[in-house]
Amino acid sequence: MPATRIEPMKSRKENIVRNFSNHVQTYHREAELQMEVAKRLGAALDPWKETLPEGPILELGAGTGFFTQEVRKLFPTRALEVTDICREMISLNQSGSDPSPDVSYKVMDAEVWTPDANRYSLVCASFVIQWFENPARTLMHYIRALKPGGLMLLSFPGSDTFREWKKQAVELGLPYTGHQFPDTEQLVIQLSESPVQIDFHEEARVLSYRNPIQFFRHIKSVGAGTPQKGTSLSATDFRLLCRHWGREKATEVTWHLVFMAIKRDFE
Repeated sequence: MPATRIEPMKSRKENIVRNFSNHVQTYHREAELQMEVAKRLGAALDPWKETLPEGPILELGAGTGFFTQEVRKLFPTRALEVTDICREMISLNQSGSDPSPDVSYKVMDAEVWTPDANRYSLVCASFVIQWFENPARTLMHYIRALKPGGLMLLSFPGSDTFREWKKQAVELGLPYTGHQFPDTEQLVIQLSESPVQIDFHEEARVLSYRNPIQFFRHIKSVGAGTPQKGTSLSATDFRLLCRHWGREKATEVTWHLVFMAIKRDFE
């Protein structure tokens, strides 16, 4: 049986926050895909800007500010609440933006905060909800926080992300220790219990790396190296995985990108 190291489950969120805190600068410099997705999410938001009800905007998991900047460009005079669980991320986000009395910054765990009902015209989160322990349950709270006619706009990596890594692990009989990303169909079914209309778009984006080591280093550099369910491969098994995967002509890794718009019905 492959050797694994087990970490206490209660520390998983703490580990996620610690990883992002320790890699704030490299995240902002190297998270090119996250920046691209934020710009695309901003382009998806543009057609909605004239139809949203009046009211403030809430951004969850704002990170270093890729999507924050898109929202500020589209809604320069709208009250905007920028939040993230990681203090270092919020600090860099705030320091990289022009001060505005309409923009506030808050360190907040989106999974435990209960927002006021019918408060926001827009709730948005770019590459965030995959870190929630129960994305559907958490998002339901924020759907209730939308005003009637309000919008929730999301982007996130879907369940087919890192399919190549999973394939290598299966071939070797090793556990896949990467993150388990949300299943789009299941999420839509769960969220449809609310009075909402949901549209989404999915696509596969393949990125190439020199070798598996470069891929794993990149994942670590953007703070996303927390093992799934607190387990990680032993050093021996990790080397075995990299050698086996390295026999491929190129180390290609698929990101399953999901863009989702959730509009709350008028009551």
